[in-house]
Amino acid sequence: VQFGYTGIASGYNKYGTKETYYVINGRVDKDFTGICYGTIDGVDGWYNFREGCLGYGWDVVEYNGAWWYVGDNSRIDFSYTGIGYNEAGSWYIRNGQVDFSYTGLGFNDAGCWRIVNGAVDFGCTGVVDSEYGWWYVRNGQVDFGYTGVAQNEYGWWRIENGMVNFAYNGVVNSEYGWWFIRNGSIDFTYTGL
Repeated sequence: VQFGYTGIASGYNKYGTKETYYVINGRVDKDFTGICYGTIDGVDGWYNFREGCLGYGWDVVEYNGAWWYVGDNSRIDFSYTGIGYNEAGSWYIRNGQVDFSYTGLGFNDAGCWRIVNGAVDFGCTGVVDSEYGWWYVRNGQVDFGYTGVAQNEYGWWRIENGMVNFAYNGVVNSEYGWWFIRNGSIDFTYTGL
């Protein structure tokens, strides 16, 4: 036993399964939940621990005043950009860290999401303009299957497969009735047939 050792250590539990622990003065610290720097299986990095064991569960954790994305290997993934989760919600991650200043669209395997100040806005339904174009969002997620009309603060728009079609000119029938569309927008001044 190395009573002076503090850091990461691997060993086997009573079932013969390899476990990785956070150790203080040679003893597993079951109270430690957090991030620490070390080497596991020859890979250096910042690792997440829960109750003294290499932690799994939420993939967004707080450390030193910032929120970080922890990948499947319980190591902070500084290359990850996308959506991550913790008990407080769903978050936009840029280069491994929650970007609380970001407002726009973010992506993960489950889809494309409306982000406001770093958080997924599940209350958002309507047309959202972003760096990726103008999209129809329902309950915070881009609805790529929606075709119809929807609105934002600039007006009502023709939506095709979730995206505003600014080139569309003509009449459409939607759940809101029949409308004349000019350059992708409902033309409320049009009076002809």
